[in-house]
Amino acid sequence: MSVYEGRDRPGGRKTVTAGHRYSRRVLTALLLLAVGAGLLVAGSEAFAEHIVPASRTIGLSAFGLAALVAGAEPEEAWTASVAAWRDRPDLAIGDALGANLVIATVTLGLLA
Repeated sequence: MSVYEGRDRPGGRKTVTAGHRYSRRVLTALLLLAVGAGLLVAGSEAFAEHIVPASRTIGLSAFGLAALVAGAEPEEAWTASVAAWRDRPDLAIGDALGANLVIATVTLGLLA
């Protein structure tokens, strides 16, 4: 704890207390949470609006196309990128191919 905490420092500057830093972090976190939720809602609205016309164009059911598109998980991309960064391209390719193969076979099974 500073001898100047909460009081004016020499030169007229005020110190920033730990409580003030904490509240600023909380406000920043809440702001980022709100922005993320807004982007999630906007993205899901756009996905829902465009999935039916896209499925008609491709010739699949809306459910089948939604399962294919929504199945592309960011966790798989993260795992593949970490494996590639660690000089394990075999794991990166295996992870990507395995995840997409499972998604495709499950979707085709549900559509049959």
